[in-house]
Amino acid sequence: GWLEVGGGRGGGRGAELAAYARERLAAVDGIRVLDRGARLCAIVTADVAGCDARAIMARLRERGINTSASLRGYALLDMESKGAASAVRLSPHYYNTTDEIDRAVEAVAEIAAGGC
Repeated sequence: GWLEVGGGRGGGRGAELAAYARERLAAVDGIRVLDRGARLCAIVTADVAGCDARAIMARLRERGINTSASLRGYALLDMESKGAASAVRLSPHYYNTTDEIDRAVEAVAEIAAGGC
């Protein structure tokens, strides 16, 4: 649990997994990682060309992958500056594995390739 792992170590692990997810997502055609800044947290946001994040989220849930969607209205100025209408949000936790990140990225890539 969280108490056994410790907030610092657990948070660091989540950020490492998020960095790994960003790297993998950025390598996929049609997927644009939206995160900016010198220090990024463990939440990954990505825009999938031509796809509504809510549809991607639903299709990922069918595969047992939990994500969320961020819509333009939730962060109008940020989404406007990035030219995005919606974004898929992946939030790795300390207990996730790189295999789970790989599975999630591959699923998003398949959905993107199919044109949503």
